[in-house]
Amino acid sequence: MEYQPTSVPRKKVIFGALQLLSFFLSNDLSARRVRDIMKHMRWRIPQEDPMMLLLPQPKEWKNLQDVADYARACIEVCGPPGWDVVWDRAVKRLGCCMFNRRILSFSRFFVQTYLDKDQELIRRTVLHELAHALAWEKYRERGHGPAWHRACCALGIADERSVCKCDDFAPPERQKKPTYALCHAITGEVYRYYYRKPNYSAYRLRLSYIPGQRAQTLGKLKLIDLREQESQRDSSDANSKQTQ
Repeated sequence: MEYQPTSVPRKKVIFGALQLLSFFLSNDLSARRVRDIMKHMRWRIPQEDPMMLLLPQPKEWKNLQDVADYARACIEVCGPPGWDVVWDRAVKRLGCCMFNRRILSFSRFFVQTYLDKDQELIRRTVLHELAHALAWEKYRERGHGPAWHRACCALGIADERSVCKCDDFAPPERQKKPTYALCHAITGEVYRYYYRKPNYSAYRLRLSYIPGQRAQTLGKLKLIDLREQESQRDSSDANSKQTQ
């Protein structure tokens, strides 16, 4: 059973017609403007809940291939033709939908980490990206708009959010370390870490302070390069070993 669009509620149609009439009366219309208005009426007005799709029941997954088979089975049931599932090495996102290539891509690190912890999160991630594919195929809509939300309702995840926070799943070799730290020049207390060098000049540091600690930190902040600090520590350790 394929994902079928439903009609727009009568109340919303009346609202859109009145809005269109107000534009006509304002004498500020062009052909392009009319297309924009009609697109707004078709895409941006909330619509009725679509028919629920009968998805395959997820079994207990043991490896990446089981998850990929489930995702392909869902694609076959929902009907978007030509779509496939691939794995990537992302560490900052769970999955993505590549519209031009018709691919649903998922992080192998995420799936490997959560196979034993939370398989429901994996399932919802698969359906989340599949909803993007359905919204694109039916309405040519990207992002987390009304068409995507309707697709989520059809897939049984009506409460799905656009962003999902989870524990860090990056392997140790892929985890980034901060390179700079903002600390107190006298006590050495660290307030913030940065992965890139912030745009702090000496003049700006003299005028900066930590909110809630103005009297203690105004003019007493300094920026430290952690890489240089670590290299100096390593060299000092090497020298101490040589002397011993």
